[in-house]
Amino acid sequence: MKTFESYPQLVFQGLKNKHPFAVINCIVTAIGGEGSIAGAARFEKDVLCHQPDVIFIDYALSDRCRPLDEVEAAWKSMIQRFERQAR
Repeated sequence: MKTFESYPQLVFQGLKNKHPFAVINCIVTAIGGEGSIAGAARFEKDVLCHQPDVIFIDYALSDRCRPLDEVEAAWKSMIQRFERQAR
């Protein structure tokens, strides 16, 4: 695995380059091969507990074999819970 070439790390590096004096943390809570349905089940415990200002949700390939309506519901639930926490 090329950890320093992952999307979260590249975004982190880009932000630090643009804002070198900003305090920025990049916390990856991903579990390899996990889909959004399982991710939604642990979203509050493993993601929202960090009180993030920005989140990236990326389950695209892991969700391809799941029913679309279940995947859509999982994504929406994560987005809505993040929005409520961000207020």
